[in-house]
Amino acid sequence: MKVLIVGCGLVGTELARRLRAEGHHVTGTTTTPAKVEKLREVCDDVAVLSGADRAAVHAAGAGMDAVVVTAGPAAAQAMTVEARQRTYRQVLVDTAESVSSIPGAPFLVMLSSLSVYGDAANHLDVIDESAPLTTSEDPSPAMFQLAEKTYRDAAGDRLAVFRCADITGGDDPPIADKVRMAHQVLGGSVPFHDEALFYRIHVLDVVAAIEHALRTRPVGTFNLTHPEVPPRLQPYFDALSALDGLPPLTYRNELRAPTQPVSVDALLATGFVLEHTVVEAMPDPDAEPTVRVLPEVDRRGAELVGAVLERLVAELDLVETPGADGDAALPLHAVGGPLDGTRLGEFRVFTSDRVRLVYSRLSVDELGMDTHQVYAFTGSNSAVPHLFLDTAISPNTEGTFHVGVDLVPRVDLGASLDYTLEVYGPLTEPRATALSAPGVMPVPSLGPLQWTLRSPWMVASIVAPDDLGRLDDVIGAYVDRWLSLVGFGLTDAALDAAAWQDLPTRDHENRAAMFSPRTNPVWILLDRLVGPESAARMRDLLVGEG
Repeated sequence: MKVLIVGCGLVGTELARRLRAEGHHVTGTTTTPAKVEKLREVCDDVAVLSGADRAAVHAAGAGMDAVVVTAGPAAAQAMTVEARQRTYRQVLVDTAESVSSIPGAPFLVMLSSLSVYGDAANHLDVIDESAPLTTSEDPSPAMFQLAEKTYRDAAGDRLAVFRCADITGGDDPPIADKVRMAHQVLGGSVPFHDEALFYRIHVLDVVAAIEHALRTRPVGTFNLTHPEVPPRLQPYFDALSALDGLPPLTYRNELRAPTQPVSVDALLATGFVLEHTVVEAMPDPDAEPTVRVLPEVDRRGAELVGAVLERLVAELDLVETPGADGDAALPLHAVGGPLDGTRLGEFRVFTSDRVRLVYSRLSVDELGMDTHQVYAFTGSNSAVPHLFLDTAISPNTEGTFHVGVDLVPRVDLGASLDYTLEVYGPLTEPRATALSAPGVMPVPSLGPLQWTLRSPWMVASIVAPDDLGRLDDVIGAYVDRWLSLVGFGLTDAALDAAAWQDLPTRDHENRAAMFSPRTNPVWILLDRLVGPESAARMRDLLVGEG
């Protein structure tokens, strides 16, 4: 059998491994080129595509006997309504429109969610597949429902839909660590329904259910969880918090969910048997806290930025401005949560008569996060652009590095042609070469607003740790170009093109916008992680007011 798996994450990768071992021909998809080599270990073919790219999905699905859609929104994109609005339609509905229209008649399997019920069926004794669905406009249930409808309308006679509970196992962090992260990163506030039953299913049972569907071809919708009744979410999460000496979480009840038992009789009636799922149980209040599982964090991004920092300090004779106690200008410590008081990083400031450089580090091993940035700012009246370099690895980047490098413009580029060609022209070829290199993918999540604040020559890319070296040349080219501009200045023609503009005012306003929570939601995370006072001080150092 030839099978296309759309979305090789936790479920898709394990499914590919098992199907291939059984002799099936498996094509897997990913949105990240950096994952291709690893996926080739479990797939016969790998396609880099977005589910929203109908032509690419159709090409990958040509001649397939079955298509399994395991792509779903990342948990990190589910914590706020705004994040769900940005991602759920594209990941769920756009993918459904592409897959359901694949030419031919492949059997389709879709992973949906128990969230489609919301609280609409909580008046029933048992919630089965005929129960009413929520009319909530929240993107989670609404987009899962719309995706289901899209598949049914186009291929209802060759479709199995599994409404899954929360999936655990594999590389998924233990629930105790997720609760700790909620305290640390989300400020103890979560979107979940406090009275919901906390259903979870092991990834191996999800994979087994899909394999069962591919063998037996059941048509219809099936709840995919365990038949036992689990504890309710609030008492369970709060008991885990208490073991760590943490206060109860705050439940915003945005994601309403079943508070009554969910039936899996329809699926079990097809002959499927659960073998791996262990039902959650209330912890013993006298038990010891579970040991925190620390992910292994790759430090090569830190080494890359550190090498550039050393070069800039040496070549520009920069002198560090320490804080009052001789430490960094701004030490960063966790505020609240299980890491309260822990040193997480720092802002360091270096200056000369021409340049003010701000280096930032935020490293949280408990969260698998390591970010490093260099911003080298030229004087307020200078037309020479600022230098920006950033590397980040975290759970949000799924084990890959997000790398950015840019010369941040000081003028209106479209209205300053001589300036633009002089400053950025030499970077056009190195940028194109870097972004076309194997294993390098442009960051797809940057919107128009981010591009308006920086330059069109910005390199914003995703690479696997082993491919980070592919960006050495382009980073070197940008640093070389900036140092040349700082050292030798701009030609008269370039300066004349910028002369009509108010450089200090434009620069202040542009930097204030770049480092605003309105343009970059990371500042909301930083408010929670290091506290509003430190986050505000960070912005001041970057805007130039600190």
